[in-house]
Amino acid sequence: MTQNWLEWALRVSSGGEMFDVIHALGAFDRYQASKGIMAAATVVARAAEARGMRDVEIQTFAADGAQRWWDFQAPMAWTPVKATLSLRHPACTLDHQREPFTLATYSAAACGAFPLVWLDAATDLNGKIVLIPAADYPTAGLLAHLEQRGAAGVITDAFARFDPHSGRYWRGRLELPPGCRLFAFSVLPDELRDLARADIAADVEIVIDDEAIMPVVSASIPGMPGEREIWITAHLCHSRAGANDNASGVSAALEVARLVQHLTARSNTLRYPLRVIWGPEFLGVAAMQYQRRHLPGPLAVINLDMVGEDPERCGSPMCVELPPSRLASPLGEMARTLMQDVFALTAGHPGSWVSVPFHGFSDHALFVNHSDASRNCAALQLCHLDDRFNHTAADLPDKVSVTEMKRTVAVALALTMQLQALAPEQIVPLRPIIPPEPNGVLGRWAGPLNLRRLIQQLPTPLRQALESLIARDKRYLALLHLCAIGADGRHGKALLRESADTVGLALTVETTALLGAIFAASDYFQICTATHTPGGEPYGSTPAF
Repeated sequence: MTQNWLEWALRVSSGGEMFDVIHALGAFDRYQASKGIMAAATVVARAAEARGMRDVEIQTFAADGAQRWWDFQAPMAWTPVKATLSLRHPACTLDHQREPFTLATYSAAACGAFPLVWLDAATDLNGKIVLIPAADYPTAGLLAHLEQRGAAGVITDAFARFDPHSGRYWRGRLELPPGCRLFAFSVLPDELRDLARADIAADVEIVIDDEAIMPVVSASIPGMPGEREIWITAHLCHSRAGANDNASGVSAALEVARLVQHLTARSNTLRYPLRVIWGPEFLGVAAMQYQRRHLPGPLAVINLDMVGEDPERCGSPMCVELPPSRLASPLGEMARTLMQDVFALTAGHPGSWVSVPFHGFSDHALFVNHSDASRNCAALQLCHLDDRFNHTAADLPDKVSVTEMKRTVAVALALTMQLQALAPEQIVPLRPIIPPEPNGVLGRWAGPLNLRRLIQQLPTPLRQALESLIARDKRYLALLHLCAIGADGRHGKALLRESADTVGLALTVETTALLGAIFAASDYFQICTATHTPGGEPYGSTPAF
Protein backbone atom coordinates (compact mmCIF):
# COMPACT_ATOMS: atom_id res chain seq x y z
CA MET A 1 0.00 0.00 0.00
CA THR A 2 2.86 2.38 0.81
CA GLN A 3 4.28 2.04 -2.70
CA ASN A 4 0.83 2.79 -4.10
CA TRP A 5 0.58 6.01 -2.09
CA LEU A 6 4.00 7.15 -3.29
CA GLU A 7 3.28 6.35 -6.93
CA TRP A 8 -0.16 7.98 -6.77
CA ALA A 9 1.15 11.15 -5.13
CA LEU A 10 3.97 11.48 -7.68
CA ARG A 11 1.45 11.06 -10.48
CA VAL A 12 -1.40 13.33 -9.33
CA SER A 13 0.33 16.07 -7.31
CA SER A 14 0.07 19.34 -9.20
CA GLY A 15 3.30 21.15 -9.90
CA GLY A 16 1.31 24.00 -11.42
CA GLU A 17 -0.78 24.60 -8.29
CA MET A 18 2.27 24.39 -6.04
CA PHE A 19 4.17 26.93 -8.15
CA ASP A 20 1.17 29.25 -8.21
CA VAL A 21 1.39 29.44 -4.42
CA ILE A 22 5.18 29.90 -4.46
CA HIS A 23 4.90 32.79 -6.92
CA ALA A 24 2.05 34.40 -4.96
CA LEU A 25 3.95 34.29 -1.65
CA GLY A 26 7.14 35.57 -3.28
CA ALA A 27 5.55 38.98 -3.82
CA PHE A 28 5.60 39.73 -0.09
CA ASP A 29 8.26 40.57 2.47
CA ARG A 30 6.94 38.16 5.08
CA TYR A 31 8.53 39.54 8.25
CA GLN A 32 7.15 37.86 11.37
CA ALA A 33 4.69 40.61 12.23
CA SER A 34 4.17 42.73 9.14
CA LYS A 35 1.64 43.73 6.51
CA GLY A 36 3.42 41.36 4.15
CA ILE A 37 2.98 38.22 6.25
CA MET A 38 -0.67 39.15 6.84
CA ALA A 39 -1.21 39.31 3.08
CA ALA A 40 0.59 35.98 2.70
CA ALA A 41 -1.61 34.43 5.41
CA THR A 42 -4.68 35.50 3.45
CA VAL A 43 -3.30 33.78 0.33
CA VAL A 44 -2.70 30.57 2.28
CA ALA A 45 -6.10 30.59 4.01
CA ARG A 46 -7.91 30.98 0.68
CA ALA A 47 -5.82 28.19 -0.83
CA ALA A 48 -6.66 25.89 2.11
CA GLU A 49 -10.37 26.58 1.69
CA ALA A 50 -10.12 25.94 -2.06
CA ARG A 51 -8.57 22.54 -1.29
CA GLY A 52 -11.50 21.52 0.91
CA MET A 53 -9.89 21.86 4.34
CA ARG A 54 -12.07 22.51 7.38
CA ASP A 55 -11.89 25.07 10.19
CA VAL A 56 -9.67 27.36 8.13
CA GLU A 57 -8.77 30.29 10.34
CA ILE A 58 -6.28 33.14 10.47
CA GLN A 59 -5.62 33.65 14.16
CA THR A 60 -3.94 36.89 15.14
CA PHE A 61 -1.64 37.64 18.04
CA ALA A 62 -0.23 40.85 19.49
CA ALA A 63 3.15 41.92 18.12
CA ASP A 64 4.52 44.04 20.95
CA GLY A 65 7.67 42.21 22.04
CA ALA A 66 6.11 41.13 25.35
CA GLN A 67 6.68 37.67 26.84
CA ARG A 68 3.46 35.87 25.97
CA TRP A 69 3.87 32.14 25.33
CA TRP A 70 5.88 30.56 28.16
CA ASP A 71 9.42 31.85 27.53
CA PHE A 72 8.66 33.09 24.02
CA GLN A 73 8.31 36.79 23.31
CA ALA A 74 5.94 38.12 20.69
CA PRO A 75 7.67 39.64 17.66
CA MET A 76 7.85 43.38 17.14
CA ALA A 77 5.60 44.77 14.41
CA TRP A 78 7.83 45.94 11.56
CA THR A 79 6.94 46.68 7.94
CA PRO A 80 9.33 48.74 5.78
CA VAL A 81 7.20 51.11 3.69
CA LYS A 82 10.16 52.84 2.05
CA ALA A 83 13.92 52.37 2.38
CA THR A 84 16.37 54.20 0.14
CA LEU A 85 19.98 55.34 0.37
CA SER A 86 21.13 57.78 -2.31
CA LEU A 87 24.50 59.19 -3.39
CA ARG A 88 25.05 62.23 -5.60
CA HIS A 89 28.61 61.44 -6.77
CA PRO A 90 28.65 58.81 -8.13
CA ALA A 91 24.89 58.94 -8.68
CA CYS A 92 23.31 55.75 -7.35
CA THR A 93 20.43 54.65 -5.15
CA LEU A 94 19.88 51.58 -3.00
CA ASP A 95 16.16 50.83 -2.87
CA HIS A 96 14.72 47.99 -0.81
CA GLN A 97 11.49 47.94 -2.81
CA ARG A 98 13.42 47.24 -6.01
CA GLU A 99 16.12 45.03 -4.48
CA PRO A 100 15.00 42.56 -1.78
CA PHE A 101 17.30 42.15 1.23
CA THR A 102 18.68 45.70 0.84
CA LEU A 103 17.34 46.86 4.20
CA ALA A 104 18.29 44.98 7.35
CA THR A 105 15.40 43.45 9.28
CA TYR A 106 14.35 45.61 12.25
CA SER A 107 16.18 48.69 10.98
CA ALA A 108 15.16 51.92 12.66
CA ALA A 109 13.33 54.67 10.77
CA ALA A 110 15.54 57.50 9.48
CA CYS A 111 15.46 60.58 7.29
CA GLY A 112 18.28 62.95 6.37
CA ALA A 113 21.86 63.22 5.16
CA PHE A 114 24.37 61.12 7.10
CA PRO A 115 28.18 61.24 6.84
CA LEU A 116 29.90 58.05 5.69
CA VAL A 117 32.93 56.76 7.63
CA TRP A 118 34.94 53.55 7.68
CA LEU A 119 34.88 51.58 10.91
CA ASP A 120 38.66 51.50 11.29
CA ALA A 121 39.28 55.09 10.18
CA ALA A 122 37.02 57.17 12.44
CA THR A 123 37.15 58.09 16.08
CA ASP A 124 33.81 59.92 16.08
CA LEU A 125 30.87 57.74 14.97
CA ASN A 126 28.10 59.90 16.39
CA GLY A 127 25.32 60.39 13.82
CA LYS A 128 27.31 58.67 11.06
CA ILE A 129 26.84 55.67 8.80
CA VAL A 130 29.65 53.18 9.39
CA LEU A 131 31.01 51.24 6.41
CA ILE A 132 32.11 47.75 7.45
CA PRO A 133 33.74 45.27 5.05
CA ALA A 134 32.81 41.63 5.40
CA ALA A 135 36.07 40.68 7.14
CA ASP A 136 35.35 43.08 10.01
CA TYR A 137 31.62 42.55 10.48
CA PRO A 138 31.33 39.31 12.52
CA THR A 139 33.02 40.87 15.57
CA ALA A 140 31.10 39.82 18.70
CA GLY A 141 29.25 42.72 20.27
CA LEU A 142 29.83 45.00 17.28
CA LEU A 143 26.28 46.34 16.96
CA ALA A 144 26.00 47.13 20.66
CA HIS A 145 29.36 48.90 20.44
CA LEU A 146 28.17 51.02 17.51
CA GLU A 147 24.96 51.94 19.33
CA GLN A 148 26.93 53.00 22.39
CA ARG A 149 29.11 55.26 20.22
CA GLY A 150 26.04 56.93 18.72
CA ALA A 151 26.32 55.60 15.17
CA ALA A 152 23.22 56.17 13.03
CA GLY A 153 23.57 53.21 10.69
CA VAL A 154 25.66 50.47 9.10
CA ILE A 155 26.46 49.44 5.54
CA THR A 156 28.16 46.09 5.00
CA ASP A 157 28.73 43.44 2.34
CA ALA A 158 29.20 40.79 5.04
CA PHE A 159 26.29 38.67 3.85
CA ALA A 160 26.71 38.92 0.09
CA ARG A 161 26.98 35.44 -1.42
CA PHE A 162 29.00 34.53 -4.52
CA ASP A 163 27.46 32.06 -6.94
CA PRO A 164 30.23 30.33 -8.90
CA HIS A 165 27.79 29.09 -11.54
CA SER A 166 26.53 32.54 -12.55
CA GLY A 167 29.74 34.34 -11.57
CA ARG A 168 27.87 37.02 -9.65
CA TYR A 169 27.17 38.08 -6.08
CA TRP A 170 23.71 38.09 -4.52
CA ARG A 171 22.56 40.36 -1.73
CA GLY A 172 22.37 38.51 1.61
CA ARG A 173 20.15 38.78 4.67
CA LEU A 174 21.18 41.22 7.39
CA GLU A 175 19.30 41.26 10.69
CA LEU A 176 19.37 43.66 13.62
CA PRO A 177 17.93 42.97 17.09
CA PRO A 178 14.29 44.08 17.53
CA GLY A 179 14.20 47.61 18.92
CA CYS A 180 17.71 48.42 17.66
CA ARG A 181 18.40 52.17 17.27
CA LEU A 182 20.51 51.60 14.14
CA PHE A 183 19.50 51.17 10.53
CA ALA A 184 21.52 48.99 8.18
CA PHE A 185 21.87 48.24 4.48
CA SER A 186 23.13 44.99 2.94
CA VAL A 187 25.23 45.69 -0.15
CA LEU A 188 27.30 43.85 -2.73
CA PRO A 189 31.11 44.14 -2.74
CA ASP A 190 31.13 46.46 -5.78
CA GLU A 191 28.51 48.67 -4.12
CA LEU A 192 30.69 48.95 -1.03
CA ARG A 193 33.62 49.96 -3.24
CA ASP A 194 31.46 52.65 -4.88
CA LEU A 195 30.54 53.97 -1.44
CA ALA A 196 34.23 54.22 -0.59
CA ARG A 197 34.68 56.62 -3.53
CA ALA A 198 31.47 58.54 -2.85
CA ASP A 199 30.61 61.92 -1.38
CA ILE A 200 31.13 62.23 2.32
CA ALA A 201 27.40 61.85 2.98
CA ALA A 202 24.44 59.76 1.86
CA ASP A 203 20.74 60.68 1.83
CA VAL A 204 18.65 58.11 3.69
CA GLU A 205 14.88 57.73 3.93
CA ILE A 206 13.45 54.80 5.88
CA VAL A 207 9.75 54.71 6.73
CA ILE A 208 8.57 51.91 9.06
CA ASP A 209 4.96 50.86 9.77
CA ASP A 210 4.76 49.44 13.31
CA GLU A 211 1.02 48.67 13.41
CA ALA A 212 0.99 45.04 12.23
CA ILE A 213 -0.06 41.90 14.13
CA MET A 214 1.22 38.32 13.96
CA PRO A 215 -0.97 35.90 11.94
CA VAL A 216 -1.05 32.10 12.17
CA VAL A 217 -3.11 30.08 9.69
CA SER A 218 -4.63 26.82 10.86
CA ALA A 219 -6.74 24.30 8.92
CA SER A 220 -7.74 20.69 9.47
CA ILE A 221 -9.09 17.47 7.98
CA PRO A 222 -11.36 15.60 10.43
CA GLY A 223 -10.60 12.23 12.00
CA MET A 224 -12.23 10.01 14.60
CA PRO A 225 -13.54 11.74 17.73
CA GLY A 226 -11.18 11.67 20.71
CA GLU A 227 -8.05 10.86 18.74
CA ARG A 228 -4.98 13.09 18.91
CA GLU A 229 -4.04 15.03 15.80
CA ILE A 230 -1.15 14.72 13.38
CA TRP A 231 0.31 18.12 12.54
CA ILE A 232 2.10 19.36 9.45
CA THR A 233 3.96 22.62 10.03
CA ALA A 234 5.56 24.98 7.52
CA HIS A 235 6.79 28.43 8.50
CA LEU A 236 5.40 31.32 6.50
CA CYS A 237 7.91 34.06 7.31
CA HIS A 238 10.83 35.24 5.15
CA SER A 239 12.08 38.16 3.13
CA ARG A 240 10.90 38.10 -0.47
CA ALA A 241 10.96 36.06 -2.56
CA GLY A 242 11.91 33.26 -0.15
CA ALA A 243 10.89 30.67 -2.73
CA ASN A 244 12.57 27.66 -1.16
CA ASP A 245 12.71 29.20 2.33
CA ASN A 246 9.89 28.66 2.86
CA ALA A 247 7.25 29.18 0.22
CA SER A 248 8.15 25.66 -0.93
CA GLY A 249 7.22 24.15 2.44
CA VAL A 250 4.01 26.18 2.68
CA SER A 251 2.99 25.09 -0.81
CA ALA A 252 3.91 21.43 -0.25
CA ALA A 253 1.81 21.34 2.95
CA LEU A 254 -1.20 22.64 1.02
CA GLU A 255 -0.69 19.95 -1.62
CA VAL A 256 -0.38 17.18 0.96
CA ALA A 257 -3.64 18.37 2.52
CA ARG A 258 -5.35 18.39 -0.90
CA LEU A 259 -4.28 14.80 -1.57
CA VAL A 260 -5.26 13.60 1.91
CA GLN A 261 -8.65 15.29 1.43
CA HIS A 262 -9.01 13.44 -1.88
CA LEU A 263 -8.21 10.09 -0.25
CA THR A 264 -10.59 10.82 2.61
CA ALA A 265 -13.43 11.61 0.22
CA ARG A 266 -12.99 8.24 -1.48
CA SER A 267 -12.61 6.08 1.62
CA ASN A 268 -13.19 6.10 5.36
CA THR A 269 -12.44 9.07 7.59
CA LEU A 270 -8.92 9.36 8.96
CA ARG A 271 -8.28 7.84 12.36
CA TYR A 272 -6.05 10.72 13.45
CA PRO A 273 -7.20 14.19 12.35
CA LEU A 274 -4.72 16.18 10.30
CA ARG A 275 -3.99 19.80 11.19
CA VAL A 276 -1.72 22.10 9.20
CA ILE A 277 -0.12 25.18 10.81
CA TRP A 278 1.44 28.06 8.83
CA GLY A 279 2.92 30.98 10.76
CA PRO A 280 6.12 32.79 11.77
CA GLU A 281 8.91 30.33 12.49
CA PHE A 282 9.00 29.17 16.13
CA LEU A 283 6.72 31.95 17.38
CA GLY A 284 3.67 30.89 15.39
CA VAL A 285 3.87 27.31 16.62
CA ALA A 286 4.62 28.42 20.20
CA ALA A 287 1.58 30.70 20.16
CA MET A 288 -0.64 27.89 18.87
CA GLN A 289 0.72 25.44 21.44
CA TYR A 290 0.03 27.92 24.22
CA GLN A 291 -3.46 28.68 22.95
CA ARG A 292 -4.23 24.93 22.79
CA ARG A 293 -2.42 24.01 26.01
CA HIS A 294 -5.62 22.65 27.60
CA LEU A 295 -6.17 20.30 24.64
CA PRO A 296 -4.19 17.13 23.89
CA GLY A 297 -1.02 17.86 21.95
CA PRO A 298 -0.32 16.34 18.53
CA LEU A 299 0.68 12.70 18.24
CA ALA A 300 3.27 13.31 15.53
CA VAL A 301 4.60 16.31 13.58
CA ILE A 302 6.02 16.59 10.07
CA ASN A 303 7.80 19.91 9.51
CA LEU A 304 8.37 21.07 5.92
CA ASP A 305 11.13 23.67 5.65
CA MET A 306 13.05 24.31 2.41
CA VAL A 307 11.78 21.26 0.55
CA GLY A 308 11.88 22.28 -3.14
CA GLU A 309 15.54 22.99 -3.89
CA ASP A 310 16.59 22.21 -7.45
CA PRO A 311 19.48 19.82 -6.72
CA GLU A 312 21.57 20.91 -9.71
CA ARG A 313 21.21 24.67 -9.13
CA CYS A 314 21.15 24.78 -5.32
CA GLY A 315 23.73 22.06 -4.72
CA SER A 316 21.85 20.64 -1.74
CA PRO A 317 20.49 17.15 -1.01
CA MET A 318 17.03 16.36 0.31
CA CYS A 319 17.20 15.54 4.01
CA VAL A 320 15.24 13.63 6.62
CA GLU A 321 16.06 15.12 10.02
CA LEU A 322 15.21 12.41 12.52
CA PRO A 323 13.40 12.84 15.83
CA PRO A 324 15.62 12.73 18.93
CA SER A 325 16.72 9.16 19.56
CA ARG A 326 15.57 9.34 23.19
CA LEU A 327 11.92 9.34 22.02
CA ALA A 328 12.39 5.84 20.54
CA SER A 329 9.81 6.57 17.83
CA PRO A 330 9.69 4.63 14.53
CA LEU A 331 8.75 7.85 12.69
CA GLY A 332 12.29 8.54 11.54
CA GLU A 333 12.91 5.09 10.09
CA MET A 334 9.51 5.19 8.38
CA ALA A 335 10.49 8.47 6.72
CA ARG A 336 13.94 7.13 5.73
CA THR A 337 12.35 4.11 4.02
CA LEU A 338 9.84 6.30 2.19
CA MET A 339 12.57 8.67 1.03
CA GLN A 340 14.64 5.77 -0.28
CA ASP A 341 11.60 4.44 -2.15
CA VAL A 342 10.56 7.79 -3.65
CA PHE A 343 14.08 8.41 -4.98
CA ALA A 344 14.05 4.93 -6.52
CA LEU A 345 10.74 5.77 -8.23
CA THR A 346 12.20 9.04 -9.57
CA ALA A 347 15.69 7.77 -10.35
CA GLY A 348 15.60 9.34 -13.82
CA HIS A 349 15.67 12.82 -12.26
CA PRO A 350 18.64 14.55 -10.57
CA GLY A 351 18.95 14.60 -6.81
CA SER A 352 20.07 12.70 -3.74
CA TRP A 353 19.03 12.44 -0.13
CA VAL A 354 20.56 11.97 3.31
CA SER A 355 19.34 11.58 6.87
CA VAL A 356 20.77 13.45 9.84
CA PRO A 357 20.16 13.30 13.58
CA PHE A 358 17.95 15.87 15.27
CA HIS A 359 19.39 19.40 15.15
CA GLY A 360 16.24 21.41 15.84
CA PHE A 361 16.71 24.56 13.75
CA SER A 362 13.03 24.84 12.80
CA ASP A 363 9.49 24.41 14.14
CA HIS A 364 9.77 20.67 14.81
CA ALA A 365 12.05 21.52 17.75
CA LEU A 366 9.09 22.79 19.80
CA PHE A 367 7.51 19.35 20.15
CA VAL A 368 10.33 17.36 21.74
CA ASN A 369 11.05 19.10 25.05
CA HIS A 370 7.86 20.32 26.59
CA SER A 371 7.89 20.63 30.37
CA ASP A 372 4.71 18.54 30.31
CA ALA A 373 6.12 15.19 29.15
CA SER A 374 2.70 14.07 27.93
CA ARG A 375 2.91 16.76 25.23
CA ASN A 376 6.22 15.57 23.78
CA CYS A 377 5.74 13.83 20.47
CA ALA A 378 7.62 12.38 17.52
CA ALA A 379 8.59 15.29 15.27
CA LEU A 380 10.77 15.16 12.18
CA GLN A 381 11.71 17.53 9.40
CA LEU A 382 11.93 17.22 5.63
CA CYS A 383 14.34 19.86 4.34
CA HIS A 384 17.45 20.53 2.28
CA LEU A 385 20.98 21.07 3.52
CA ASP A 386 23.41 23.81 2.50
CA ASP A 387 21.39 25.53 -0.23
CA ARG A 388 23.88 28.00 -1.73
CA PHE A 389 21.08 30.55 -2.30
CA ASN A 390 19.53 30.37 1.17
CA HIS A 391 19.04 33.76 2.88
CA THR A 392 19.89 35.65 -0.31
CA ALA A 393 17.95 37.56 -2.94
CA ALA A 394 18.62 34.65 -5.32
CA ASP A 395 16.09 32.41 -3.54
CA LEU A 396 13.66 32.74 -6.44
CA PRO A 397 11.11 30.34 -7.98
CA ASP A 398 13.60 29.35 -10.69
CA LYS A 399 15.58 27.55 -7.94
CA VAL A 400 12.59 25.27 -7.12
CA SER A 401 12.33 21.82 -8.69
CA VAL A 402 8.93 20.31 -9.57
CA THR A 403 10.36 16.83 -9.03
CA GLU A 404 11.71 17.72 -5.59
CA MET A 405 8.35 19.22 -4.59
CA LYS A 406 6.58 16.06 -5.73
CA ARG A 407 9.04 13.87 -3.82
CA THR A 408 8.36 15.87 -0.65
CA VAL A 409 4.59 15.68 -1.07
CA ALA A 410 4.71 11.93 -1.76
CA VAL A 411 6.80 11.19 1.36
CA ALA A 412 4.72 13.45 3.63
CA LEU A 413 1.46 12.00 2.31
CA ALA A 414 2.58 8.37 2.65
CA LEU A 415 3.95 9.03 6.14
CA THR A 416 0.66 10.63 7.20
CA MET A 417 -1.31 7.66 5.89
CA GLN A 418 1.06 5.09 7.43
CA LEU A 419 0.62 6.68 10.85
CA GLN A 420 -3.12 6.12 10.60
CA ALA A 421 -2.57 2.37 11.04
CA LEU A 422 -0.45 2.65 14.23
CA ALA A 423 -1.58 2.84 17.84
CA PRO A 424 -0.49 5.95 19.76
CA GLU A 425 1.95 3.98 21.92
CA GLN A 426 3.61 2.65 18.75
CA ILE A 427 4.25 6.15 17.45
CA VAL A 428 5.69 7.47 20.73
CA PRO A 429 6.55 4.60 23.11
CA LEU A 430 6.24 5.45 26.80
CA ARG A 431 9.57 6.09 28.51
CA PRO A 432 10.24 5.06 32.09
CA ILE A 433 10.86 7.84 34.60
CA ILE A 434 14.50 7.66 35.75
CA PRO A 435 15.53 9.33 39.04
CA PRO A 436 18.15 12.07 38.55
CA GLU A 437 21.77 11.14 39.18
CA PRO A 438 23.96 13.12 41.60
CA ASN A 439 25.28 16.11 39.62
CA GLY A 440 22.73 15.23 36.94
CA VAL A 441 21.37 17.98 34.72
CA LEU A 442 17.66 18.80 34.42
CA GLY A 443 15.80 21.27 32.21
CA ARG A 444 13.32 23.34 34.20
CA TRP A 445 11.52 25.98 32.11
CA ALA A 446 7.80 25.69 31.50
CA GLY A 447 6.58 24.96 27.99
CA PRO A 448 8.73 24.05 24.97
CA LEU A 449 12.38 25.03 24.96
CA ASN A 450 13.25 28.53 23.73
CA LEU A 451 16.89 28.00 22.77
CA ARG A 452 17.35 31.60 21.63
CA ARG A 453 16.30 32.91 25.05
CA LEU A 454 18.61 30.42 26.78
CA ILE A 455 21.54 31.86 24.80
CA GLN A 456 20.52 35.51 25.15
CA GLN A 457 20.30 35.25 28.94
CA LEU A 458 23.81 33.89 29.38
CA PRO A 459 26.43 36.19 30.93
CA THR A 460 28.13 38.18 28.18
CA PRO A 461 31.51 36.35 28.21
CA LEU A 462 29.77 32.96 28.00
CA ARG A 463 27.37 34.09 25.30
CA GLN A 464 30.12 35.57 23.16
CA ALA A 465 32.30 32.48 23.54
CA LEU A 466 29.35 30.29 22.50
CA GLU A 467 28.46 32.55 19.56
CA SER A 468 32.05 32.36 18.33
CA LEU A 469 31.87 28.56 18.40
CA ILE A 470 28.54 28.55 16.53
CA ALA A 471 29.88 30.98 13.91
CA ARG A 472 32.71 28.53 13.29
CA ASP A 473 30.49 25.44 13.14
CA LYS A 474 26.70 25.49 13.48
CA ARG A 475 26.80 21.98 14.91
CA TYR A 476 27.69 23.58 18.24
CA LEU A 477 24.20 25.10 18.28
CA ALA A 478 22.76 21.64 17.66
CA LEU A 479 25.00 20.31 20.44
CA LEU A 480 23.60 22.80 22.95
CA HIS A 481 20.08 22.05 21.75
CA LEU A 482 20.54 18.30 22.25
CA CYS A 483 21.99 18.91 25.72
CA ALA A 484 18.97 21.05 26.60
CA ILE A 485 16.30 18.63 25.39
CA GLY A 486 18.23 15.66 26.81
CA ALA A 487 18.64 17.16 30.28
CA ASP A 488 16.65 14.44 32.06
CA GLY A 489 18.83 13.99 35.16
CA ARG A 490 21.83 12.26 33.60
CA HIS A 491 25.31 13.30 34.64
CA GLY A 492 26.55 16.32 32.69
CA LYS A 493 29.54 14.52 31.18
CA ALA A 494 27.38 11.68 29.85
CA LEU A 495 24.82 14.13 28.44
CA LEU A 496 27.49 16.20 26.70
CA ARG A 497 29.36 13.19 25.34
CA GLU A 498 26.20 11.62 23.90
CA SER A 499 25.10 14.90 22.32
CA ALA A 500 28.52 15.53 20.77
CA ASP A 501 28.62 12.02 19.33
CA THR A 502 25.16 12.52 17.82
CA VAL A 503 26.17 15.62 15.82
CA GLY A 504 29.69 14.37 15.05
CA LEU A 505 31.74 16.81 17.13
CA ALA A 506 34.99 15.99 18.91
CA LEU A 507 35.02 17.88 22.21
CA THR A 508 38.11 19.70 23.41
CA VAL A 509 38.88 20.50 27.03
CA GLU A 510 37.93 24.13 26.31
CA THR A 511 34.53 23.37 24.77
CA THR A 512 33.75 20.89 27.53
CA ALA A 513 34.51 23.56 30.12
CA LEU A 514 32.41 26.11 28.22
CA LEU A 515 29.37 23.83 28.06
CA GLY A 516 29.75 22.94 31.70
CA ALA A 517 29.85 26.63 32.57
CA ILE A 518 26.68 27.18 30.52
CA PHE A 519 24.95 24.39 32.46
CA ALA A 520 25.92 26.18 35.66
CA ALA A 521 25.05 29.72 34.57
CA SER A 522 21.75 29.30 32.75
CA ASP A 523 18.54 29.30 34.76
CA TYR A 524 17.22 26.69 32.31
CA PHE A 525 19.53 23.99 33.65
CA GLN A 526 19.24 22.67 37.18
CA ILE A 527 22.19 20.81 38.66
CA CYS A 528 20.95 18.02 40.91
CA THR A 529 23.07 18.52 43.99
CA ALA A 530 22.28 20.11 47.35
CA THR A 531 25.60 21.96 47.41
CA HIS A 532 25.19 23.79 44.10
CA THR A 533 23.06 26.77 43.23
CA PRO A 534 22.60 27.08 39.45
CA GLY A 535 24.06 30.32 38.15
CA GLY A 536 26.31 30.78 41.18
CA GLU A 537 29.59 29.51 39.74
CA PRO A 538 32.10 31.60 37.76
CA TYR A 539 32.95 31.00 34.10
CA GLY A 540 35.03 27.86 33.69
CA SER A 541 33.70 26.12 36.80
CA THR A 542 31.83 22.93 35.90
CA PRO A 543 30.08 21.46 38.95
CA ALA A 544 28.13 19.02 36.76
CA PHE A 545 31.39 17.48 35.60
